[in-house]
Amino acid sequence: MAFKKILKLALSFRNLIEQKKNLLPHIGIILFAVIAGSINIVSARQVDEYSSLALSDPASAEQIITEVVSSYTPRIDDTEIFNTSQSLAIDNGFINKPQAVETKITDRRSDREIELAKLAASKRTKTISYDVANGDTLSGIGWQFDVKLATLKYINNLSDIDTIKPGQTIKIPPSGYEVPQKQIDQQERKLALARSTTSNGSRSTSKIKVDTRKGYVNNGYPYGWCTYYVATRRQVPTSMGNAGRWLSSAKARGMSTGEVPAVGSIIVTNESWAGHVGIVDGVGNGTITITEMNYAGWGRVSSRTISQSSGVIKGYIY
Repeated sequence: MAFKKILKLALSFRNLIEQKKNLLPHIGIILFAVIAGSINIVSARQVDEYSSLALSDPASAEQIITEVVSSYTPRIDDTEIFNTSQSLAIDNGFINKPQAVETKITDRRSDREIELAKLAASKRTKTISYDVANGDTLSGIGWQFDVKLATLKYINNLSDIDTIKPGQTIKIPPSGYEVPQKQIDQQERKLALARSTTSNGSRSTSKIKVDTRKGYVNNGYPYGWCTYYVATRRQVPTSMGNAGRWLSSAKARGMSTGEVPAVGSIIVTNESWAGHVGIVDGVGNGTITITEMNYAGWGRVSSRTISQSSGVIKGYIY
């Protein structure tokens, strides 16, 4: 009897399946969803177990390391790392092996340089003698001893700051001493007179001979410039270049040059990027009067009086 019931149920179930074959795909999807959900539930329970541990608690952290991390990554004790590093450092001589280091500062200056430094730093009350050495310049000596260059030139009667030579003895005045500018100007004029040269290069303090040959209007210099005007007053070569080059050009051609003004001479100055020239028409007591073109305006001829010791004067062509 029971067997017949079971057989009947089986036949009914078979009939049902045969009738509902189109439902099989849906039934498979439902079964897959049920299995996946079960797996997610199990995983979530495991995560909840670990997240419930307080990470700030050392015991909890140790538990996580022991149960999870240690099973995959070998742990290294911190003390082991320190001991290993210390051992390596000691083996390489960085720890517990102090070395005695002796520092010695050596003054590499010569005895002369040390002595001069002390002398320069001292408050000098008397004039001292200084022996010029290789590499010395008058400006450098003045800077070292805090003495103005003009004062050094005056004290040592020097006409040129580049004339000092090794082995020469010069005088250094007391600290703070300065020669009055008026005395310096007077000495400059005397030295300039002594330096005046003739065409053959000899020195002379006699009356300067000036070339009096007249120039001409149709000269080789462009009209309106200072060089043009001077070439109308004095006969000069047409290849002297810019005004600033006239002094060196004249010397190269054997013309008489110097630093003392004379009536009729050509004055050469550095008053522009190309230099400037004019004619000396008067010599006074410490002054000169010059006539020039293009000083008061392009193409204009004008006159002015300046000091013989003016810094713009480069020299004269006689």
